[in-house]
Amino acid sequence: MNVALRATSQEVAIRPHFDSDQIDLIKRTICKGGTNDELKMFLHQAERTGLDPLTRQIYAVKRYDTQAGREVMSIQVSIDGFRLIAERTGKYAGQVGPYWCGADGQWCDVWLNDAPPVAARVGVLRSDFKEPCWGVARFKSYAQTKKDGTPTRMWAVMPDVMLAKCAESLALRKGFPHELSGLYTSDEMGQAIADDRPAAPAYENVPDYDVVTGEVIPPVATITPEQAKMLTKMCNEVAEGFDESFCNYFGIKSIADLPSKELQRATIAIGKKKGAAK
Repeated sequence: MNVALRATSQEVAIRPHFDSDQIDLIKRTICKGGTNDELKMFLHQAERTGLDPLTRQIYAVKRYDTQAGREVMSIQVSIDGFRLIAERTGKYAGQVGPYWCGADGQWCDVWLNDAPPVAARVGVLRSDFKEPCWGVARFKSYAQTKKDGTPTRMWAVMPDVMLAKCAESLALRKGFPHELSGLYTSDEMGQAIADDRPAAPAYENVPDYDVVTGEVIPPVATITPEQAKMLTKMCNEVAEGFDESFCNYFGIKSIADLPSKELQRATIAIGKKKGAAK
């Protein structure tokens, strides 16, 4: 018995894994903007893998295809979805690692350097295999970047975690090729999303692309040059070099990078510091 969803005067026939309300919700949210064929493909993959789109274990991403000259849908799975598929086989026996290494090639089980690791590796264990299935991911190959070449937000803040997830995805696909063949995580495909988009206009501070939705993340509004001068003057009145401590506290490179919403809090903080220094 098939369940059908009527969209744009056409019926999309699927298996009865989802009821009509769930299909309508997926069409409006997870597969927003997708064609009927893309919806059918997505639901087929969700049923084949047994993953739940409504808990973000599997989702659809629209990205620009230069050959097609339009946005097309790409089906991606979360790392939790990969782990769940592996666990359901009854042969998943955990993993070894993750491990990271720098340019010296020395592997360690925790990354403490402020600079991103050069590579990460994870070994996936199967109960019927004698050796782990290793996945090795290089930062240069997987790090998602903006149009100006700098890492996007997550790759800049936690490069070790992002790279480890890519290595784990590779290892899981090696260990369970039948179940995971043709499936990729957003962490692996993030760079592809950025690369396939049309060239951005030549301006500074190019915004990030959300690796899940593919939508542009608006840049954070920063203080005006006049406000930056005022804060710099206040910092100098507290103590020499206090501006560096100020930037470290707010996690910014320079005072001019301070978000506008933090101006009041920053002014109060400097004022209190100035009063305590007297």
